[in-house]
Amino acid sequence: MSWIKRFFFNWSCRHLFPIFNLENVLTVNKAGQLFLNDKPIDSKKLANLREQVRLIKHSDLWIVLHDSMMYQAQRIMFNESKDFQDLLNGKMVLYTLDVLNKTIEKIDKAKSA
Repeated sequence: MSWIKRFFFNWSCRHLFPIFNLENVLTVNKAGQLFLNDKPIDSKKLANLREQVRLIKHSDLWIVLHDSMMYQAQRIMFNESKDFQDLLNGKMVLYTLDVLNKTIEKIDKAKSA
């Protein structure tokens, strides 16, 4: 594939089919404050998010979902992998779990604005 086709393909996918909503992206600055859509989260919303994090971390459903995904990833990578793609698929599941866990920890450790 020529570089022009690749450039056009990448540009069209990036601009025509956005895969996430920027309004729901959570960021943390160096001081530990949480920002949602580049706006600081007020203390009331942060307290609400922390309560939801506490409920999620200690719920039986979260534990079952987390452990099920870990098991499936390990099964894909170690027991059923036939090629590199299977190994990569298992690693993507583990990466997704890591992102979820880190986001939960960011909310739990965040300081109010």
